[in-house]
Amino acid sequence: MERRKYKRLIFGINIYRLEGKKIGLTKDISAGGAFIETSEYFHKGERLNIVFEIPDQLKTITTTAIVMNRRRKPCWGIGIEFEIKEGGIVKSIKQFTERWSTYIEQSGYVPYA
Repeated sequence: MERRKYKRLIFGINIYRLEGKKIGLTKDISAGGAFIETSEYFHKGERLNIVFEIPDQLKTITTTAIVMNRRRKPCWGIGIEFEIKEGGIVKSIKQFTERWSTYIEQSGYVPYA
């Protein structure tokens, strides 16, 4: 049974630290968080100030995220949860995931292999 509040989209988006250093590439993203493939080590519970662009909106999102889990296989990465303070961020990410999910279902397009 799926416990997620928001629909997940398999899509690669570059995620950066606020200072500009790249953390990694998302494997999936939702309005609540993302899984990021990364070679960096992060501690569970660590807070990250992150920046990323929503591709089809050319909108930059700046937010804080908490590392919820780490994984080594099948790829190195971290699961993060966004600490979203404003509704506009949730709305922007939800619109993006819903729009692309519909497009993928209709076209069979695979945005991330």
